[in-house]
Amino acid sequence: MSDTKIPQQATEISELRHQVQPILRHLPSIKYQPRDNGELDYYGARSCISDLLGLPKPLFGRATWLHGWGWFEPNEPEQLAEAQYKDVNNLVRSKAHEAFLKAHGYAKAIAVGVPFLYPDTVEVPRIPDSLLVFPMHTTQCTDLAFHEETHPYIEYIKQIRDQFSLVVVCIGCEDVRRGNWITAVEKAGIPWITGAWTYDRHALVRVQSLMRQFEFATTNSSGSHLAYAAYCGCKVSFDGPKNDLTLVEVDTHPFYRNHPKVARQMKKRDFNAEFKEAFPFFYVPPREATARVDWAFQALGGNNKKQPEEIAELFEWKLRKLPSGRWAPINPHDVLTNEELFAKAMAKSLVGQHDAAFKLTNILKHRHARLRNLEILRARYFLSINNAHAAQEALKEELTHFPNNTEALSMVEKLGGKLLTQPPDASGDAFLFPQLLPKFADRYLVRKGILDRLNQAIPLFRGALLDVGCGQMPYREHILAQNPQITRYIGLDFATGKYADRRQPDLAWDGVSIPLPDGGADCAMATEVLEHCPDPASVLREIRRVLVPGGTLFFTTPFLWPIHDAPHDHYRYTPYALRRLLEEAEFTDVRVEALGGWNASLAQMLGLWLRRAPMDPESRDRLTRDLHPFFTELVRTDVIPTDFSKNPMITGLSGTARAAGPQAQA
Repeated sequence: MSDTKIPQQATEISELRHQVQPILRHLPSIKYQPRDNGELDYYGARSCISDLLGLPKPLFGRATWLHGWGWFEPNEPEQLAEAQYKDVNNLVRSKAHEAFLKAHGYAKAIAVGVPFLYPDTVEVPRIPDSLLVFPMHTTQCTDLAFHEETHPYIEYIKQIRDQFSLVVVCIGCEDVRRGNWITAVEKAGIPWITGAWTYDRHALVRVQSLMRQFEFATTNSSGSHLAYAAYCGCKVSFDGPKNDLTLVEVDTHPFYRNHPKVARQMKKRDFNAEFKEAFPFFYVPPREATARVDWAFQALGGNNKKQPEEIAELFEWKLRKLPSGRWAPINPHDVLTNEELFAKAMAKSLVGQHDAAFKLTNILKHRHARLRNLEILRARYFLSINNAHAAQEALKEELTHFPNNTEALSMVEKLGGKLLTQPPDASGDAFLFPQLLPKFADRYLVRKGILDRLNQAIPLFRGALLDVGCGQMPYREHILAQNPQITRYIGLDFATGKYADRRQPDLAWDGVSIPLPDGGADCAMATEVLEHCPDPASVLREIRRVLVPGGTLFFTTPFLWPIHDAPHDHYRYTPYALRRLLEEAEFTDVRVEALGGWNASLAQMLGLWLRRAPMDPESRDRLTRDLHPFFTELVRTDVIPTDFSKNPMITGLSGTARAAGPQAQA
């Protein structure tokens, strides 16, 4: 069965179906939804928040949200959020999980409770003396089969059936799709209903609607369903034949294959014993179970629950509130799926609107979407601005993921028949999509740090944006694609010099006076510029002059970096020096933050040494091969310092400030 085919909702045997038909009438239909947004789309969590806000469609979000109860304490942070998502908001159940992630460098971890808490409470009639049964459920990551005509757990349920007015088995969706449990349950004369499906837009509401119709619930397998059923008012028990298959997927699930250390730790634990010790009150015969709604509310993180608009903000949704009180997206592209965005980009490209198509592909790249022909659209744009090298790099990326793409191969042949392997130092993708690869070890941390902080600052921009020391303007298209409130981008740099022969700035200056009137820009940015200014105080005063009152300045500057652009490399700033310079230049609301901490600093030095220190090619290759895993681990485990008084090591600094005066109007 394909991932898009909707599974049947319940048994099809007429006499059994008749027993559950009144229950099914209260359940919303199963509606397929692609999981474009990763875990935010599991069980329709993102759609749930959009429904609560009255949005017609969910926006694309930049966050993670752990979807399950997670009753046991994690050994590794990846059990709560993958390391690649350290730079986004990591939504977790509890304050303990928030603290655990922050201790491992996830600075944006925040406790909000589990998604199951968020749907509006469904009012449905509860069937007195009814029992909902949860046999062990599996995922698509195992080939474990339960096709027997009898099973010890189902036989146990048969023995206690007469104690209840109605007994229904809830079979996990993936088990239904593979035919697990169905034969034994139906042969026992017990009706069944399909459980939650990760692709179901209505899964959270549907499962709540199901659970709230039963007085009792029982299982012999630990998991989120116990806390969920208790939260819905069921009297929950853990009883029946022992289940020894708790860790059956550790050897087959992609997560554990990618994290063998976690898998080894999981195998050492006796989860049945841990669960019984932690929650002894569940271990009673089903009929003797008691309601524990308050416990479940606490266990699922109910004290940390936020308002829907707060969750939307943590998703980084850009919304505005209409006079009617409803919410609407600021950027209409945010509600489009990856497929819809790509179709729109393709349509623009086919009629020669390559710049518009490129902006749409930037959004897709920002979402980490991997779609066939995406890089071809980018190659067409680069060719339209006579940048053959960037076009070749885009085609290389396309053929890396889709090696049989004949159109890409044909474009490569027309460009000379082979792909270049050494990109220029300042190619756009090296800035916008830094890769944790050996060949980028010297630049990865600085490029990623700047990009992450720039992405946080982009929503603050509006009107005319001045890019001071713009160089090749690598962020121009990216910024404009992300924020439609920016009406004009002005690249400011020298008319001659290092970058001018590659791309002329929109506005030339002498490094002292900016040729704009007072208040001629609404916002400004200066990435890796201030260290090159012989008189930074005067440059900051000049930026302040051309900004409207309240206009935002975003800046970055290196701390741990080699002498570069000699002899025009003048300073390395501490946060205290930057704050003093900005305040003396009449900036307010100054915020200065580190880009990396101790581990990142060591990784940056290691990467610079591996890629730039004088050594023979053989030694460089050997050392890179041996040390890059250590480099990667340092990057993964870095903790960004937030208290400069503790004398931390830092890689660089970023920050924002506002030009003194009344805040600019939106």
